[in-house]
Amino acid sequence: MKNKLLEIDLNEADEYDFDDFTQNLEYELFEHKIEFPITLEAVASNWRGQTGYAEAENQSDLINKISSFDPSYVKLCINTSNLPAKIERLPRKNMIHEYNPKTKKYSQIIVENITTKESMDKAWSLGTNEGLEEVNSYMLTLQEAIDMINPAIEEDGYNKNDLYIFRNIQEPEIVDKDLYPLYFKIYTHDVPMGFRMNLKKSGENNG
Repeated sequence: MKNKLLEIDLNEADEYDFDDFTQNLEYELFEHKIEFPITLEAVASNWRGQTGYAEAENQSDLINKISSFDPSYVKLCINTSNLPAKIERLPRKNMIHEYNPKTKKYSQIIVENITTKESMDKAWSLGTNEGLEEVNSYMLTLQEAIDMINPAIEEDGYNKNDLYIFRNIQEPEIVDKDLYPLYFKIYTHDVPMGFRMNLKKSGENNG
């Protein structure tokens, strides 16, 4: 899955390249609703594997903080895992349900609340209102389960209004709600394989 938005080779870049990078960075920060001040979390950012933290008051301050590592290469990336899933060819929104094996009950899942990571888990199946085994019991990604709908209708004769997509209930993951989807991958002399700098909501923005 493509997650790189911007990149700059600071060994080769001239003033024009740097200006272009900063202008595009300003656009991406605005587009993804990054609100300053922000907390920077530089994960394993030195040869000791230590993680450091700093505050950036604005974009210029952010660039200065990145420059303090004397990087050779910088990428701006996006983590799509917790963004809403892109779902195609879903006949109706009320057909996705979650099954709780303990209570043996179904509950509808709001489509807009399904994340990209959840949709990519092999945890989904196509079934009918009579049960999963009516169609199949395979564990698929969400899109794979959706793409089985037309064959089930056209080849097996199922009524589309009787078809549902089910997911066995999942243990909730611990998600850092302060984490923005954008992050930097920074390559330095100390960490030539690169380290990740997360962008997080500052305490000033959590009031």
